[in-house]
Amino acid sequence: MNLSIPQDIVIEILSWLPAKSLMRFKCVTKFFNSLVFNSNFMDIHRCRSLTRPGGKKLFLHGSKFYCTSDQQKEDGINSASILQIESFGELSFHIHVDPRLNCVNNLFLLWQPLSVQPATILNPSTTEVKLLPSLIEGFSWCHYSLGFEPEEKKYKVLSTAKYDQEGYIKNRVFTLGIDETWRETKHNPSTIHCKPGICINGVIYRFVFHRGVLAIAEFDVKTENSKLIALGDALHGWSLMFIELKGKLAVIDYKTRSHEYIHLLVLEKTRNVEEWKSHIIQLPSTWNTLTWKDMQQGVIPDDISSCASCDDEILFISNLKSGTLCFCYDVTRHSWRKLEIKGLPKNHDIKGIFSYVERLVM
Repeated sequence: MNLSIPQDIVIEILSWLPAKSLMRFKCVTKFFNSLVFNSNFMDIHRCRSLTRPGGKKLFLHGSKFYCTSDQQKEDGINSASILQIESFGELSFHIHVDPRLNCVNNLFLLWQPLSVQPATILNPSTTEVKLLPSLIEGFSWCHYSLGFEPEEKKYKVLSTAKYDQEGYIKNRVFTLGIDETWRETKHNPSTIHCKPGICINGVIYRFVFHRGVLAIAEFDVKTENSKLIALGDALHGWSLMFIELKGKLAVIDYKTRSHEYIHLLVLEKTRNVEEWKSHIIQLPSTWNTLTWKDMQQGVIPDDISSCASCDDEILFISNLKSGTLCFCYDVTRHSWRKLEIKGLPKNHDIKGIFSYVERLVM
């Protein structure tokens, strides 16, 4: 007797599987292959990944790339094991030459400001890699930002290249899956800061120097229009990081922190009025009782190397002599928890941390 499982049940089962398992199933039947690329199924799988154990991960980069397995609790302490990503051999140049990264809708853009090597899109869930077209040679410096337009579900890369000999700046756009070459676009002629940008609700934000003053350039991914957003005069570009906080643009000023707090700015938009709201994040009380000697010995962090947002938490990461330290701040409860990271090699230096959800294809 021939028994077959109904197709809707098969789809339900597959929607709960990890991305790597589904990519292997592509080779089984034409139906499985087409299902992986179906936009409705991808949306269902992403929703399942938000609740499935191991579906939400952390991505760390230093001299190599790492992603976490599922978080576990040991003796009341949240801990995350580290799994090294082995399948990115094509990225050896970028990995060892101070790479820049930004993450949008669970895809990553990787580039190096002084390199003529092309920028790279990577999907850590499936280990897929896509090299973008090279820019016209002759530039002295370049910057890339990945953006996602949620209505049309399009990814676009915004590039800025400075040509010192010619005395101009070129801004170009590349739409994934549509464009074959870069196309020029109008954009503010301000000098782009080397720090990675961020994309929130279809808008790319980047730090810029406009007439010698630090500001933020806003680029609408859909219309490709841009404008400038003023930033406080007391802020300095080297100590700032972008994060997304409950769907809003936020800036962490981690260099102005004392032993007691970190400065957080959140951009509030109401009826075409934009205003920065200032917040103070109080550091864990255990840090306040430790001395400068403790800091020199690597007991507490002297400097924050990276931060990211995950759900309603802000993740702060710092490299100590004793290992990598990660503290998570709950912005709603105003409370801290420690996230222990296990399995990192010795003498590592983590420069960035990102939160992402498994996705199937680029």
